[in-house]
Amino acid sequence: MKRSILILLFGICAGTVLWAQSPLDSSSQQPASVKEDPAAKKFVRECSSCHTIGAGKLKGPDLNTAITWKPEDLAKAVKKMEKEVGAMSDQVVTDLVLLMKDPALKLRLAAEEQRLIQSRRALLAPADASLGHDLFWGLRRFQNGGMNCSACHVVNGSGGTLGPDLTPASKNLGEVALISAVEKAAYKVMEPHYRTRPVTAQEALHIAAYLTQAPLSGANAEFSFHLLAALAAAGLSGAIVALYTAAGKKQLSSGK
Repeated sequence: MKRSILILLFGICAGTVLWAQSPLDSSSQQPASVKEDPAAKKFVRECSSCHTIGAGKLKGPDLNTAITWKPEDLAKAVKKMEKEVGAMSDQVVTDLVLLMKDPALKLRLAAEEQRLIQSRRALLAPADASLGHDLFWGLRRFQNGGMNCSACHVVNGSGGTLGPDLTPASKNLGEVALISAVEKAAYKVMEPHYRTRPVTAQEALHIAAYLTQAPLSGANAEFSFHLLAALAAAGLSGAIVALYTAAGKKQLSSGK
């Protein structure tokens, strides 16, 4: 009898150990993925490069006041943005209005931004600021043959002047908005050129990393040094001319 009980207890213990060591169902092992929020995704990718919600003006106005408007007025304002982001269906406009009237607006935008960051990082190689620097300044060609960024944009005082200064870009934009602005290039001057020569997602990631760091080194530091040297030389030359002029005037007055 005792032997039977011992055998039974041993069987129960062994079964328990085996159950504990068995792999869990794959669905329970995987973390629950964050569900995509289409309206928030639309805003983060196409609106947040020009607008903030309470963080100040960018290219467009801060929308902190606009979200208090009546839905019909807000819908008209959203519809007007088609000239910047392309055609939007009535459903997309409605979804954006509902998003902006949602008390959880900022939470939804933050969650979608994090989801986009995580999904992007999972698909792409890590961002490389040095590669971004070379792409920006034309030291490395874009995969699709697009024009380098410095032809139109300034960083730390150097570059073209057709587009806005991008030195403070990373401070004004979130990571997703900055990457999307580079990748999508949905601005009137840029769109015709990049329509057939788009910047890839990987290239946009590298450029965004460079703009985030915007280091005063290499070409930029050299430019700044030469600029300061030129200004110093100009100031010194001006001082010498002023001294000689004053000395000449003093001699003339004493000769009289």
